[in-house]
Amino acid sequence: MMRRIAVAMAVSLVFLAAVDTIQAQVGNNQTITNRASGRVLDAYGNSNGSNVIIYSNYNTSNQRWNVAALSNGYSIRSYQSGNLAMDTWNWGTSNGTNIALYSYWGGAPQKYFIASVGSGYYRITPSISTGQCVDAYGTANESNVGTWSYWGGSNQQWAFSASSSGLCHRNEGTVYQCGGTGWQPGQSGWVGGDWVLMHRGDSVQLCCSGGGYYWRRIEIEYWYGTGNINPPATSVSGTHIHVADTQGDMVSKCNNGACTWCDQYYQQTYYWINGSILWTDTERSDGNNCAYNLGFKPCGWAEILQQPSCIIRDGC
Repeated sequence: MMRRIAVAMAVSLVFLAAVDTIQAQVGNNQTITNRASGRVLDAYGNSNGSNVIIYSNYNTSNQRWNVAALSNGYSIRSYQSGNLAMDTWNWGTSNGTNIALYSYWGGAPQKYFIASVGSGYYRITPSISTGQCVDAYGTANESNVGTWSYWGGSNQQWAFSASSSGLCHRNEGTVYQCGGTGWQPGQSGWVGGDWVLMHRGDSVQLCCSGGGYYWRRIEIEYWYGTGNINPPATSVSGTHIHVADTQGDMVSKCNNGACTWCDQYYQQTYYWINGSILWTDTERSDGNNCAYNLGFKPCGWAEILQQPSCIIRDGC
């Protein structure tokens, strides 16, 4: 009898040690990294039913998670949305059950046990199916994440780490147009923004005393001409910080319309300026006829955080 009690106490202590270890990782803004691939847990959308995958770590808000301790287990919610939680879909208990996002309501499919497997990695177990675990079904970008019987594979092990605190919340003064030539007020159907540059030599100067946010949108006219993009020129007085991007990959040249991923001819980039900056359109000035349009508009810190796939460049 005493031996059974001793064994039970030892098991309890091991379980408590695992729980105590994960307590250090409880909190908002966590990155969850798969051991097999080094890729991170990624919310592939921002609505009910959005899939959960693994993807290379770009420190985007959809790749960070809020891990909260419950009375028995943990919830894992998307940092991007705040209220969408990892959900063992449709109460599934068999191999291949999908993991997706759903509005948090505190049900058993949204509760997970997290226990150490050593070396800084953890097993994540659905509370409704304790013989299974959260499993990455591959090692490439966009590999799906679901449940599978636990066998100790590296694809079933995850590391929790606190991300950088995210985007620095800098002063939010109003950015305004204070110079430039050839710029035009934005119109419906154009690239977007309050001030638009559409021809080589067009320029706009933006100013802010004390600092403020704005965005620049570039539209590559990939359908017209050929050649590489010649980036717009800038002249800065004061402090100018590249804050974030909403799209990491983008076509870099014009190719007479031969575009495979044509949604990538737009890119929106966020900046913070304390002083002034002069932007000048320098299209078609690198020996070819590749062109683009530029749009600029003031914005705020909250707007940047709301972007669905924002790559943070200005970490605190």
